[in-house]
Parts: sequence; structure tokens; C-alpha cells
Amino acid sequence: MMEHAVGHGLSVDTARRAVIALLMGTGRLLEKRQECPNDIVRAFVDYRGVTAAAIEEMRAAGFNDAVSRGLSVAFKKSESMGDSP
Repeated sequence: MMEHAVGHGLSVDTARRAVIALLMGTGRLLEKRQECPNDIVRAFVDYRGVTAAAIEEMRAAGFNDAVSRGLSVAFKKSESMGDSP
């Protein structure tokens, strides 16, 4: 996100603040809402706004698969670290 923002003309400081605000805002939204995160994402997609366009494009580019692969590798790594003396 930082690289993209800077690549589109934002200063590093502004990009950093924007990325942090996005991530913190997402965390707060998930913390305050009782719905499953899948349902919250579905609501954004159903609204068909800017966030929906971004989500749909990321999914088309293989985002879901990339996240799944990353989580699988992290899980395997955590298991192997637990096996260490």
C-alpha cells in the first residue's frame, strides 16, 4: 500500500499516515461490529462503491489465493517453531 500510494504521488509521510489510518480503521470496524468479517466484506461489496471495486479487482488478481497460501505457510512455520527445543 505504501509503494502504491507513493507511486501515485503521495509523500512518504502522507502515505504512511493513510495506510495506518486504513488499517486502524479496519480494526476498529471489525472490533465494534458483531457480524462475521465475511459478512462485513460482503456488505461493502454489495454497496458497489469504491471499496467494492478494489475488493473485486484484488480478488480477480488472485488475492484470496495469495492470502490462503500465506496463511498456510505461516501455520506450517508456527508448527515447526513449536517443535524446536
